[in-house]
Amino acid sequence: MGIKQKSLFDHVAEDMESLKSIAREIKQTKIKKQVRIQKTFVISRKSLASLDEISNMFNASRDGLVEYSIQRLLPIIKKERTKHEIRKEFLKKIKKHFQQGEKMLNDIRKQPGDNDPIINKFPMVMSSYETIKDNMESFIDRSKNIEKFDVDNMNP
Repeated sequence: MGIKQKSLFDHVAEDMESLKSIAREIKQTKIKKQVRIQKTFVISRKSLASLDEISNMFNASRDGLVEYSIQRLLPIIKKERTKHEIRKEFLKKIKKHFQQGEKMLNDIRKQPGDNDPIINKFPMVMSSYETIKDNMESFIDRSKNIEKFDVDNMNP
């Protein structure tokens, strides 16, 4: 998704009101023992202090606070995954449309010729279109990790 894990955890851990809400939720919910894959993340001192403070205040585990915080993000991740798939479909259509534009430009060059007034601005349009298409493709490539994100294990 292009978000650094450290930034994400810092953002989650420094939101004291959310952590308090999560700690209350943890207190009211019986936590089932689950097989967990232990992960190590680097977080800021401020985030660690926030986690410790809320953990002590509500007698909740720090790991539980982090896990519940991340679980709150899962619906957002699902929405982003759906948007990503829609973007990929539009990119396919845009690539096809771009190819049609290139063919049209070549046809114009062949028939009326390069000096025809109809062609004057067309190469500029196609160049801009190509840049935008390439930028979209790059964005989608950078976002491919969301396709592999394992919601069950919270692994990218």
